[in-house]
Amino acid sequence: MNSKWIKFICNIDSLAFSEVLLKFPISKDSSYGFDVHSFDESQSKCSYFEKYDEVVKYSLPNGELFTYETVKVIKFDFSIFFLNGKSIVLCVNNPPKSLRSFISKISESLGPQVYVSNVFFDVISFYNAFKASPNLTEFNVNEITVSNILFDENNSGELTLKSRTNALLALEQRFSHNRYTCKGMRFSFFNNGVKGKIKISRMGTIDFSENLYDLLPTLLLDLISKNE
Repeated sequence: MNSKWIKFICNIDSLAFSEVLLKFPISKDSSYGFDVHSFDESQSKCSYFEKYDEVVKYSLPNGELFTYETVKVIKFDFSIFFLNGKSIVLCVNNPPKSLRSFISKISESLGPQVYVSNVFFDVISFYNAFKASPNLTEFNVNEITVSNILFDENNSGELTLKSRTNALLALEQRFSHNRYTCKGMRFSFFNNGVKGKIKISRMGTIDFSENLYDLLPTLLLDLISKNE
């Protein structure tokens, strides 16, 4: 499952947030709307719906331009996690290419003084947190991408390293005294005997196996809270 993580800073609690979304229900007469499936003090599970008209143009064999309008529909699920009095983290499941309209609609619904940003992951810390988790074994870092890595005193750049065993270990051995920024990582492991896979980007996207759906938010929110 692919996911996008977004952070909101606003002075609102879980009940008030859910009540705001419920003011814009999904209906055939609305251009957009929200559905709140469940909520408590720490988490809400919701859906977002949006429809819009799209003009499609075709050129006929004789050169004549043919156009018509069609209705496009976007619908996806998302979860809301309430970290403290002001920080809210949204996890969008299988997001579309652009979330601009979705973020705009939520921001407008919440009113002024709302700050929105990507969740920037410390990829190495994320990986280490997973390694420290119980019941997870046999870790393999299959791919890692780093930037700002110094090759020599005159040259630096970006590097992607792939491995059948541990690309992170190979990177650390080759560039043991180097500082760099980890942009992304792909790794696998076993969770109670079942293989799991994760691909994480520093810019707030995570692609993960379905069997990690319950474990992933707990680890992520703990890391985000530590950086508050």
